[in-house]
Amino acid sequence: MSKLSKEEADEKTSVYNSDVKASFGQKKILFDNLMSYAKIVIENHEQRQIKCDQIEMPERHPIFDTIKLIGLRLQTKYITNLLYQGKEFERLPNIDAWHVLFSISEVIDKSNGKKMYDFFMDLPAENERVVLKEDLVLPWPWNKGRQLNSMVNIGKGRFWGEWEEKSNNHNIEFWLPMRIGFVNGGNHSISAGILNGVGDLKPAYVYDISPIYEHVYTDGINFYRTNGNTIIAKALSVEFAALFEIGRLMKDKNITKRNEIVLSQTNDEVSRIW
Repeated sequence: MSKLSKEEADEKTSVYNSDVKASFGQKKILFDNLMSYAKIVIENHEQRQIKCDQIEMPERHPIFDTIKLIGLRLQTKYITNLLYQGKEFERLPNIDAWHVLFSISEVIDKSNGKKMYDFFMDLPAENERVVLKEDLVLPWPWNKGRQLNSMVNIGKGRFWGEWEEKSNNHNIEFWLPMRIGFVNGGNHSISAGILNGVGDLKPAYVYDISPIYEHVYTDGINFYRTNGNTIIAKALSVEFAALFEIGRLMKDKNITKRNEIVLSQTNDEVSRIW
């Protein structure tokens, strides 16, 4: 077996932890493929429910698995980043909404100067629980020592014991309807919870971003204002451009975490709202 050159080896080991690099046309294809997949998941699920005529439905719609599947690459990239980097100052930047969508300083509605968060609905945090093994949660470990300590010590039978919610440390901004959590505090222990597949916690902030869909859309290349189709910003992440538009599909289909069932007596049909 021939040995890889240093350049080939460097490229091979860095590919997994790198951004999706694609041309303009390739990004559009990637975006369209992700959106097509999400639409098929929703359509197939609807057809199965009607065909099976199930009155008792699953609590979790499969689109949430699709959301996590799309976001896993970014989640893994950040959780594993310190493993690849020799020095902590080489770590990735903090992950927040404006690193994956666009800057919160961008004006969405030029007629009134409103920006991204001006359109979000602020909801009571007490009504939500972030489930680390189910929801797409995006921590960004920033200290190798703390990450190691959390991994080694947190868990059943380990020195610090099983994972626990720490309200004085854990801070998550939670976006609905997609159920995406941006971590503002507790990055290392939250990462340990994700790796252990355990833990749930109350978010610090909960926003339903649905109202913004009347004002913003993306094609995977740019984010645009619906008023005039002017460009807000370049799409920084193909995956998150798709997740943004999947939120629109969920809004249009009224897909939420908990199922609601509306029974229609007309023609003995069962109408289901997610």
